[in-house]
Amino acid sequence: MILACRDYAKDSENNAPPPELVTIWQCRRWNTLPNAGGILDQPAGMMYTLTQYARVYDAFVEYSKRELGKEASWRGAHPDEYAVIQRVKELMDGTRTTASNN
Repeated sequence: MILACRDYAKDSENNAPPPELVTIWQCRRWNTLPNAGGILDQPAGMMYTLTQYARVYDAFVEYSKRELGKEASWRGAHPDEYAVIQRVKELMDGTRTTASNN
């Protein structure tokens, strides 16, 4: 799912957004939770997971807006997004085995 969020951020014309990413967008837009009840009524881990998917998408969208040749200054201005991108790259090359670590 993490890579599907990245893929959609990088190329939204040829990839569909994952359903979980759509869910968090709807939650943000309508200022509501995915299921009835309060935050503690949501399935364990759901909100954390949805937030991580949104962070991946947001980081890669921001990264795609950077000026070519100015990556070092972009990294300095966007340390949180850069950290997310690095974690996704580690997942892709097998040096990280879980996306849940901060």
